[in-house]
Amino acid sequence: MRQAAAIKALSEHVAAWVHPSAQDDMLATERHRSFLLAHFALGVAPFAALPALLAAGAAPAAAEALGFAWLLAPILAGLHLSRSGRLAQAHLLSSLALTLLASVVAVGAGGLLTPVAPLAFAVAAMEAGLSGSRRAAF
Repeated sequence: MRQAAAIKALSEHVAAWVHPSAQDDMLATERHRSFLLAHFALGVAPFAALPALLAAGAAPAAAEALGFAWLLAPILAGLHLSRSGRLAQAHLLSSLALTLLASVVAVGAGGLLTPVAPLAFAVAAMEAGLSGSRRAAF
């Protein structure tokens, strides 16, 4: 029961972040709300795990700290959507950030032929395709 109330409160809080230009259309409102909720959750999740990672081991190296900082990109894409109301542009920013992160990880893991690279690039392409705009997908 408490979880349902917490999810409802979170959904209402995220609904307040939807740009006014999208609030007239129910479909646009739901698209904006789901993008914001997913990207805020994706941006917060690594930082929720950070204290446990710090407690389990040594302080992160500079590259690891930069990687964690880069995981803020979904939050920045959500803030851009909230401020501008441009869903296709926010999807494009998010998939560019994911592609750049996947490229850096693939190069660090041994090159673009690692098994992780095609999967990460496929996820970035799917996210661009979910935007509902041909311009963001290309």
